[in-house]
Amino acid sequence: SAGRGAVYSYSVIRQSYHPFFRGKIPFAIAWIDLDEGPRILSNLTGVADPTRDVKIGMRVAVEWEPHEELAIPLFKPA
Repeated sequence: SAGRGAVYSYSVIRQSYHPFFRGKIPFAIAWIDLDEGPRILSNLTGVADPTRDVKIGMRVAVEWEPHEELAIPLFKPA
């Protein structure tokens, strides 16, 4: 996949008890329809306020977040 797509659906997370996510709330998770056809669930990054800046149909592009031995695909506005 080229890593580009559109937001199919999303939810804004406003509360988290896990220490990793506490400093990141609120944040959005979304189902992304990739241009090649598959749908993937991921976090959305690069939005100032996920409660108002994320829209269904919004174009997004993959952004890889490195973690030791792997990288996690996150999506940001394209």
